[in-house]
Order: sequence, then C-alpha cells, then structure tokens
Amino acid sequence: MKSDKKDPICGMDVNEKTAKFSAVKDGKTFYFCSKRCHDSFTEKTEEHHAKNYHESEKCTINIDGKSCASCVATIEKALKKNKRVNSALVNLASKKAIVDYEYNKVTKQMHKHRI
Repeated sequence: MKSDKKDPICGMDVNEKTAKFSAVKDGKTFYFCSKRCHDSFTEKTEEHHAKNYHESEKCTINIDGKSCASCVATIEKALKKNKRVNSALVNLASKKAIVDYEYNKVTKQMHKHRI
C-alpha cells in the first residue's frame, strides 16, 4: 500500500509514516516535507480563517516627509498598535503605507491619525 502523500505547498512526495510535520484541516491530515512548508500552510489557513470571520480591507495612505528606515519602523509600529490592524507596510520609494485591517472596525482616518 502506498503511503506517500503530496506536500500541499511544494508538491513533493512525503511519506506519512516518517513525515516530521503535519497539520489537520477540516478533518483531513496534510503532511509536509519541511517546517517551512508546514508554516506556510498554517499561515495561509490562518489568513483564510481571518478573512472569513473578520472581513479585511486594505487602504493606501500617502506618506510625505519621511526619509529613513527609522521612520518606516516607527510608522509601521504605530499602525500595528491597533489590534484590528492585520499588517502595515511602509514603502519610502512610493511614499505610501499599505494597511490591511478589519473592515468596519477601523477607518482610514484612524490610520492617518497614528502617522
């Protein structure tokens, strides 16, 4: 009997008896070739779960007058202080911040206030 399964992330054959990494989703067990594939699967599952139960939205905020990595870190940290913010990414080259947050829980104006 064949006991190899496909890693859902990279497609590599994985022996379910010797696999070091596995995860259960919707009652089905998935096997992984590495911790990296396992973690990637887990993150995608959590992101999918978050989007299904907490609708998220992304907004772009123009950033002016910032010119260093310290500014980037300070802005991202300030935005992420709100527990309703899923992620915040500041790009100095484009002078923009992209914020992913829970829809109907936070407004774009609230993000601008933190900057």
